[in-house]
Amino acid sequence: MGDFIKSIQELNYGGLDIDNVFSDLLQKLNTIEQKDLLETALKSLKSKLDFYKVLLDAVDESTIIAITDAGGKIIYANDKFIELSKYSLEELIGCTHAIVKSEYHDDDFFESMWKVITSGNIWQGEVKNKAKDGSYYWVKSTILPVMNSDNIIEYYISIRTDITEGKLLKEQMLIALEEEYKQTMQVMDSLVFRVYKDEKNCFRYKVFEGKLAKDLGFNIETVKNSLVKDVIEPNSLLFILQKYEAAFQGQNVSYKYELKDRFLLTSLTPHFRNGEVYEVIGITKDITSVIKAREKVYYMAYHDDLTKLPNQRKLNEVLKEIVFECSLNNRQMSLMYIDLDRFKVINDTLGYFIGDSILQNISNRLQEALDENINVYRVGGDDFVIVFNEQLDKNEIRNKCIQILENLESPFYIDMHEVFISATIGVSIFPEGGKTPNDLVKNASIALQLAKGKGRNQFQFFDEYMSGQYHDSLKIEGSLKKAILEGNLDLHFQPKISLNDDGIVGFEALVRWNDNGKNISPAQFIPIAEESGLITKLGEWVLFNSCKQIKKWLDEGFDPKRVSVNVSAVELQHPDFVGKVAGVLHETGLNPKYLEIEITENSLITELDQTITTLNKLRDIGVSIAIDDFGTGYSSFSYLQKFPINSLKIDQSFIKRMLEDESQEAIVRAMIYVGHSFKMKIVAEGVEDAETYNFLKALKCDLIQGYYISKPMPADIITEEFLKKCYKAPGV
Repeated sequence: MGDFIKSIQELNYGGLDIDNVFSDLLQKLNTIEQKDLLETALKSLKSKLDFYKVLLDAVDESTIIAITDAGGKIIYANDKFIELSKYSLEELIGCTHAIVKSEYHDDDFFESMWKVITSGNIWQGEVKNKAKDGSYYWVKSTILPVMNSDNIIEYYISIRTDITEGKLLKEQMLIALEEEYKQTMQVMDSLVFRVYKDEKNCFRYKVFEGKLAKDLGFNIETVKNSLVKDVIEPNSLLFILQKYEAAFQGQNVSYKYELKDRFLLTSLTPHFRNGEVYEVIGITKDITSVIKAREKVYYMAYHDDLTKLPNQRKLNEVLKEIVFECSLNNRQMSLMYIDLDRFKVINDTLGYFIGDSILQNISNRLQEALDENINVYRVGGDDFVIVFNEQLDKNEIRNKCIQILENLESPFYIDMHEVFISATIGVSIFPEGGKTPNDLVKNASIALQLAKGKGRNQFQFFDEYMSGQYHDSLKIEGSLKKAILEGNLDLHFQPKISLNDDGIVGFEALVRWNDNGKNISPAQFIPIAEESGLITKLGEWVLFNSCKQIKKWLDEGFDPKRVSVNVSAVELQHPDFVGKVAGVLHETGLNPKYLEIEITENSLITELDQTITTLNKLRDIGVSIAIDDFGTGYSSFSYLQKFPINSLKIDQSFIKRMLEDESQEAIVRAMIYVGHSFKMKIVAEGVEDAETYNFLKALKCDLIQGYYISKPMPADIITEEFLKKCYKAPGV
């Protein structure tokens, strides 16, 4: 093998003169034939050696050749190796290839290479080397082990091709791509990172890029190669490390978490090498807007948009859970169903903007009247539900109802309007008042409707007898609608007398209804008419037929003086109410001076300006105005001077108690005094005995009305008993 190396190093036919060698051989041959054969062979050999020399020179010019011993020390290096490495032959001989090591490749790279060639196999690969002057060059290498006769490796021949130009171009392309990648990452809303485990099996970030990283306040350059525990906030660290560990176990992992007031979604993908995970690539997206949008959708689905209170859907879910828990633990809970009284009148007269504002204010007042842990639910237009998830006795519930009603008593001031409103409450108690969520709500609503039938602004507990009563009220509603359409109603008239001379000064028209032989009390069907919306049609029937009867009396030669007709707040607030009254007067031919419109005290304050305008128009056409049930509403004496009122009717509740209660007597005295101060006639209703009659006369009350004089009677009896006779009050 030494001769082989020597011949390669000399490579000029071993330093011999080939022509002289041929001449010596030819002189020693005896025959011409032998000489010719030898000359021909030698010429052929010389030609081939010339070819191989040219070929070897070409290889030497383009290919790096090095030979090392079995230990890896260089024993031969050609000129091309010397040219690229910038080392002299003397510097290379005796050194290993570590002399040109660039540190680009890790130890695993070289261990793998030695493992191949020491096993007697050829290794091929690309290697980045470092020249003596610090420059880098790339070679494509083929390493061939050379074995002796005993099959033991003696030398390694390395044949390398310079691929620096191609590699540099590729590196430049990679740098450009990396720069473009960084720029792309900087504008992307995502965070892209790569995680690996260091020699201590700790997680580190190899890559940490993206606009989201900067938005979260991370310094991208300092995060790279940093320990994960030094980057992630302590309160999230354990959670994050568990996810990374799962990914390094080969799992695809996705998780959501909150970081720096943002909601993030991260997906982890493990990357394998030789069957093992060597790194994990993660992509994190900011899903804050998605989460907030989802929360908003959820909120909208379970809350009322106007009042922001939980809605019917939320009530259904909560009530289902509470009833289930109460059933398991055998305990009570209670539910209030609240409905605003005459809220439709407010919407119709003041408009929906004012109505909506009132609903918002009422929701606030309801919450103010309750503990913080008790929710109010808006379940309809002006309907609210309150659930008490605690065991309360009836007295406790009663006190809460009173508190809620009292909380609503003070007026609402909205957009220059002063509005009074009351509410009615129905209460159901689990399990007596219902064993399912649906039954609890339904039965509380039944109790509420029956409470409204008793006069509103009050509360009612549900009991087992109410279902029948409620169904009766529904039946009454249907029959009443038919009676109004067909005119199957009656008018009764109750006389009013003057305490000055005990003579008749007029009558009050009162509607009566006999349904197939059964008398239905006005206290029963009037509230139903108001709640069902039939009150307007009913009022129109009463007004027309009252005027018709007055005109009939006048045509028959009788003087009924002035007849009062009750008008509901709904009718009064109708934009064309005055036009309707004028139309009835015209159609019946009745002089307006014979008609008096009675309105309740609360009707005055529903919409102050509009009410004043309406009453002034009625006065202008000659119709008188009376305030009915004075003292039971929310108005004050100061309001009276604002209205064109002719007479004031003191509610019978004061009249019946004034002889027994000094405070009630004082109130009646004050009403009479103030009414006279405003030049109004004072009417006391509900007078039932001589003692009350005499007492009112002493107080200088102007008019009285009640059973002491007469109960309401049909028109024909009024004609016979009062109009045909010169009626005087009973003797005193």
